Amino acid sequence: MANERHEFAHILVDEYQDLNRAEQGVIDLLGGNADICIVGDDDQSIYSFKHAHPEGIRDWLILNAGADDRTLEECRRCPTSVVEMANHLIAQNVNRPVPRALLARPENGPGDVGSCSTRPSITKSQVLFTLVEGLIAGGHTPVKF
Repeated sequence: MANERHEFAHILVDEYQDLNRAEQGVIDLLGGNADICIVGDDDQSIYSFKHAHPEGIRDWLILNAGADDRTLEECRRCPTSVVEMANHLIAQNVNRPVPRALLARPENGPGDVGSCSTRPSITKSQVLFTLVEGLIAGGHTPVKF
């Protein structure tokens, strides 16, 4: 038996919905005696090119009897219009086991949403630079991280 299977007391995995079956299996193996906390949202599983396995997060509670489930229902980050668009788009997924909607936070405001298309010779970074440059010229204060 590999010693690594008992080396960890606690394991935290973020974006679990983006792991494939093999990666999820590694977490199971390494978590032999560990407390495991997984974080993720099956509605945000976007890595089909690497065979993401969102069923792994959907089945977690079934396979790990006694585990707690904590749900975040309110989006504290996005403007209300973005939450509305996301809910509409996600609702089109016929493979969702439990239909649910994220709650918008009114104090986030509606936000500004736009779309654009460009010629192949223009990169996304050039488009973003031009948009940000225009916002700053219009008096918007850049966000500092």
